[in-house]
Amino acid sequence: MKKTLLLIVLALAVSGLRITCNAIYGSGIPVHRLESWTTAVERGLMTIAHRGASGYAPENTIAAFDQAVNMRADMLELDVQFSQDGHAVVIHDPTVDRTTDGKGAVQSLTLAQLQRLDAGSWYETSFRGERIPTLAQVLERYGGEVGLLIEVKEAVAAEGVERKLVDILQPYMATGEENRPRVPLVVQSSDTAFLERLHKLAPELPLGVVITRAGRLSHDDILGYAQYADYISLPIRLVNKTSVGRIHQMGLKAFVWTMRNILQVPLVVEASVDGIITDFPDMVPTHMRTYSEP
Repeated sequence: MKKTLLLIVLALAVSGLRITCNAIYGSGIPVHRLESWTTAVERGLMTIAHRGASGYAPENTIAAFDQAVNMRADMLELDVQFSQDGHAVVIHDPTVDRTTDGKGAVQSLTLAQLQRLDAGSWYETSFRGERIPTLAQVLERYGGEVGLLIEVKEAVAAEGVERKLVDILQPYMATGEENRPRVPLVVQSSDTAFLERLHKLAPELPLGVVITRAGRLSHDDILGYAQYADYISLPIRLVNKTSVGRIHQMGLKAFVWTMRNILQVPLVVEASVDGIITDFPDMVPTHMRTYSEP
């Protein structure tokens, strides 16, 4: 009974939010924490679509990104790998096996071979024919309309990759008086050496450090990240007022990944995170968001 009442209160507190059965699971939260959630309206909160709206469409495809834009996500999070012939393609895994009808390592296939693969049917037959997009295609389609959070995995971030990436991003990095990109672009990685090289090459490009363990969140660690990064992305298990407060004290912003449970939203908002990375962009009420309109 308590859990039922709590869900009703939660639903009322976020009027206008469509809650799906995929988005709700787990146990309840203290009701008093809803007060902290509502005070975040003034602060604003970025909703970041994890691999697009991957709770509703095949990850890292145009279908997932279009769905996220329709749901008014503030940013699209996506992953970059490189093809055999040097093209930056948007796919999470180092192989195509899980998310296409093909087999093999991404780096062993040419762009033409990659784009012949079906990247939608594995998720649902109605998405048959979805293709692996290139980073350039995503930038061309969404640049200026929605922010992009581009993740480069540690295994991909070999020396020299930073130059390839900057060459692709450069047309979208036209700067204004404050020497910042005209399109919200952030590159993130868990490879701090790669991020440092990227910062030296393109200091105007905002960067984010992906944290996977608590041992990388000491005062000295964060102080070091602040020399070249603007954001820190934390797994939800490491999010609390202390960790986020430490990040904010160093002048950085905190993103949390990956949220798939609406009951966790008040917990991370209470911790004062700046962005929620989620498979379900409609999980965060639109009135709490930062950008929303292009």
